[in-house]
Amino acid sequence: GGLVFCIRDRGVSCPFVFSIHTQTKKMSWRARLSTNLRELRFLFSESAKHSEGTRRFVENNYSELKALNPKLPFLIRTGTETRPIVVARYDYGAEKLFNLDDLSEQEVTEKVRELAFIGTQTLKATAFPWQESVPQDVDVVDYKDVSQRGW
Repeated sequence: GGLVFCIRDRGVSCPFVFSIHTQTKKMSWRARLSTNLRELRFLFSESAKHSEGTRRFVENNYSELKALNPKLPFLIRTGTETRPIVVARYDYGAEKLFNLDDLSEQEVTEKVRELAFIGTQTLKATAFPWQESVPQDVDVVDYKDVSQRGW
């Protein structure tokens, strides 16, 4: 699937038609991890059977996920008999975790995808510290108000 559009120059259609192919659903959530999460942490055992799906997910997907999200911290912690979990940290320090005990690689993928979706629903931090206290229905911040608060 894709979008087809024509560039117009001064209201006249050009003879050039461009097609932009949208990414597959698989790729789109993977590429947007860094916009929805602040950190993704995996904990699992290096050898236990209950961590096999998590190990396979990390082995088969880490490189692609890191290439698509170079600034997103992916933390991988292993230990003897560590129960497999994945933890997502969102803005404002909110965290969500899933137990990955005895899940297949595909099921682990679905859990990570669910964490990414949860990130689309969470409150995002802003670039300006004073915006945290600005009501949602206010579009403009008065400079005098900001300077009086010491920001």
